[in-house]
Amino acid sequence: MPIDTRVPYRLALALGVSTAVAYGSGFTLPYFAPLLTYMLMSAGNPPPGLKGLIAVVLLLSVTLGMGLILGPILRYYPLAGLALVVVGLLVANLLALAKGKALIGTLMTVGVALVSAAAQYSDALATAMVGAMIQGVVTAVLVAMLAWAVCPSRCAGPVATEQVDPLVQTYSLRATLMLIPPYLLVLINPGFYTPVMMKSAQMALMPDVGTGKKTASVFLSATFLGGLLALIGWFGLK
Repeated sequence: MPIDTRVPYRLALALGVSTAVAYGSGFTLPYFAPLLTYMLMSAGNPPPGLKGLIAVVLLLSVTLGMGLILGPILRYYPLAGLALVVVGLLVANLLALAKGKALIGTLMTVGVALVSAAAQYSDALATAMVGAMIQGVVTAVLVAMLAWAVCPSRCAGPVATEQVDPLVQTYSLRATLMLIPPYLLVLINPGFYTPVMMKSAQMALMPDVGTGKKTASVFLSATFLGGLLALIGWFGLK
């Protein structure tokens, strides 16, 4: 198989294995694993490896711990808690856009937003979400390593150093403002609106309106097609 045509097969393999592992193993929130796998694989870069996995898990643990701390603040001091969450989202977007760490920034965004929203309802829900996210990240990285081993690609050459866009702070602020409405929805119902927050965290990092519209149309069409295939599969199994 030509190397350039292996990308969709690699993505399909990773998503299929992560979904099977998550639901077959009975993860607390199994949809985290395929979503995080897609976020990791869609960038087209090789997975971070075992050392990178440890670093990502440590950073994610710190971020999730911040979300746990923000939960009681949101519960008893809503305005102050909301302001702290917005600051956390801004820092995560700056990390993603200014430092080029899109995956890390997205994970920080999801951790701060989802865990803080869950913690204001109950500590048990927030703890379950923390465990589910760590399970999902570990599964996503290991599955991505497997997919790259089965369907390797050309190694990218040395990445040229790019100048930081002078408007990166403006873009980060715009991304933060885009995340506030879905975060308010998550505050209403954390379990139901979690996928919305995760997809919003990705779309907020789009460089321009045209790319954002194209990505949104792809998300909508893929969701519709996936739901249609799920219904066909459900009725076929009855």
